[in-house]
Amino acid sequence: MRPAFIFDSGSLGQLATGDRRIEILLDRIRSLKGRAVVPSVVLAECCGDHRHDARYHRALNALGGVDDCVVPIDRRLALRAGGILRSSRMTETIDGIVVAVLGLNNIQGFR
Repeated sequence: MRPAFIFDSGSLGQLATGDRRIEILLDRIRSLKGRAVVPSVVLAECCGDHRHDARYHRALNALGGVDDCVVPIDRRLALRAGGILRSSRMTETIDGIVVAVLGLNNIQGFR
């Protein structure tokens, strides 16, 4: 199984702005034969401002492109995230979703 690394809006934003630390991390992920993925809700949080969208699209391309790195959030994953939120007392929905994605064992290409 390939190791999965989940990028939240902070790490995607760092990649979008060319933060060298996240580029080094991405190189390390690749050296481990891993893959970085982004929950689809992170796109909603990051994108939508035409002044910055091009940077986010470049960041997504660096992760393999939207079709390859974005994990869709379906009903099952949303319910799992809700349970995580309630049991951990998290307050940010997106954080619960990121944690729920960590628990996926069926991310395309990760079997």
